Amino acid sequence: NDSGMSWRTYYSKMEKFDQQVLHLLEEWDDQRLKLLWEKLTNNGDLIIATDGSVIKNKGTFGIVVSTQSGERLFTMGGLVQGRRPSSYRAKLFGALILSL
Repeated sequence: NDSGMSWRTYYSKMEKFDQQVLHLLEEWDDQRLKLLWEKLTNNGDLIIATDGSVIKNKGTFGIVVSTQSGERLFTMGGLVQGRRPSSYRAKLFGALILSL
C-alpha cells in the first residue's frame, strides 16, 4: 500500500471476514509481498486457475497464478468458509479470494 503501513498492520485492520479468508498470508513479510506484486505486474498476461471440492461436508479450494512461461508466482489453498459447503461454493471461494 502507499500509506507506508506494513502488511501485518494492514492485515490487523482488515474486516474479520477478510482476515479469515487471507489468513494464509498473515505471516508474509513486506519484502515477500513486494516481490510478488512486482512479478504480478511486470509479467504481462498471467494464467490463473482456481478449483475446489467438498468431501465429507468439508470444502477446500486451491489457487495457482503463473506466467505464460510457466513460472509459478503464487499458490494458495485452504478450507472454505460458510455453512453447508457445496462444490460451487468451494470452486468460487478461490475467485473470491483473488478479488480481495
